[in-house]
Amino acid sequence: MTTQLETTEEFLDGILHRNPTLDWKGLKVGNEEAFILSHVNGTQSVRDLVAQSNIPLGTSIAVIRRLLAQGALIYERARTERKMSRIELALLKGRAAPKPQPILRKPAETAADVWKDVPRSGDIYAIPLPKVLWHAATHRLSGVLEVNAPEIAKKIRLAAGAAVGVESMPVVLDECLGRLFRRIGRISHAQYEESLKEMARTRRKQGQVLVEMGCLSDEELGTALRWQIEMKVLDAFSWSSGTYTFLPQRPEAARGGPAVDLVEVIFKGARRRTPFEIVKRELRQHLDSGVEIVVSMRETVEGLPMSAGDRRFVGQLAAPGGRSLREMLPTNSVARHHLVFALAVIGALRFRTRPGK
Repeated sequence: MTTQLETTEEFLDGILHRNPTLDWKGLKVGNEEAFILSHVNGTQSVRDLVAQSNIPLGTSIAVIRRLLAQGALIYERARTERKMSRIELALLKGRAAPKPQPILRKPAETAADVWKDVPRSGDIYAIPLPKVLWHAATHRLSGVLEVNAPEIAKKIRLAAGAAVGVESMPVVLDECLGRLFRRIGRISHAQYEESLKEMARTRRKQGQVLVEMGCLSDEELGTALRWQIEMKVLDAFSWSSGTYTFLPQRPEAARGGPAVDLVEVIFKGARRRTPFEIVKRELRQHLDSGVEIVVSMRETVEGLPMSAGDRRFVGQLAAPGGRSLREMLPTNSVARHHLVFALAVIGALRFRTRPGK
């Protein structure tokens, strides 16, 4: 039995176990439930299980919750706390946000040339959102990127390639500033409730209220607003279906809140949020290609958030030897597939034809 978790992100970090005491003969399940049950091994996270299923994220979570309610599965919360981003850690410790990684900007092009590789509008399954955003960032585009999925939509405002605001429709409560602070323990539940009452009384934004309550400084508010933009953008990376349209604007018209440079956001979203079926499809055409790390991106790669094991794997990708991606990429590692995809999206990794192929 499990309690309702505060966010989908926390739920995805947990581990599932099959209930050894259940009478399985009397359990009635459909094809999706049967698939989930057959792949539960008590070691992998819900996130990896969902990625392997090729079932849409929302449907997978609904199926898992049904099985939990039936007692077929047992849910175990993640053994360690969710790893915080550098912005979250800065907020938790009352410091300013760290300096973002630089994006290597493309030379100026005509309006027609800008969209020759990535169309101005399209399907996010055919053209993954990380690619679209990276294209906008490297070309320093200004405007609104409208992303529409069934029952939800987002408008991502860009100014010279940086994200300056995101509007979610309908409003997602877990994206609200107070909820984000509650999640990392930066404010107490009592302070959160007090800020809501003050918002209703004064009709001011929650960030301003929290500053006046002494919960954070003006500098921390700017950091928090950038973090909020990042969280809202990352949410859209998990969508497996929908459409996007870019509406250009002049940079001054597109300005909104504090600017968020997108290199780390796109890397994180491509690596952690993009549906696995999209990642597999994008890499399939390169499995017999060689791989190399782009020299001009080495400094950027070194500054990206990766574990020691990830860095060793990247070192293997960069090592000479003529091996193909197929030979270097573990077939059963969802995480490694995502890492290669993320590095390719930000232009840090390049595929090349092998001699004799």
